[in-house]
Amino acid sequence: MATTQVFHTTVPDDGTITLPSEFHGNQVDVIVFKKSDLLQPGYDDDFWREKPLDEIITEQGGPRVCTDPASLWEDFPKLWDTEAELKEFLERRKH
Repeated sequence: MATTQVFHTTVPDDGTITLPSEFHGNQVDVIVFKKSDLLQPGYDDDFWREKPLDEIITEQGGPRVCTDPASLWEDFPKLWDTEAELKEFLERRKH
């Protein structure tokens, strides 16, 4: 039975790739893909790059502001013990 292992690596300038010792002396099949060959159209190549908050907000269509907190009322009672605590929280959020 064949063992399949996937390795992701950067090929050094001299073109050599060193496989783990368990492959040494054995016949293996090596399939190589350039990273850009695997990307799908529209894929954000730097998706995992750390981004400033302003850039993330812009990517998501700008800041979103809740203009009607009362519309969220159904879920709010789960977070506060009393309606008075909820109203106090909403007042503090305005300032």
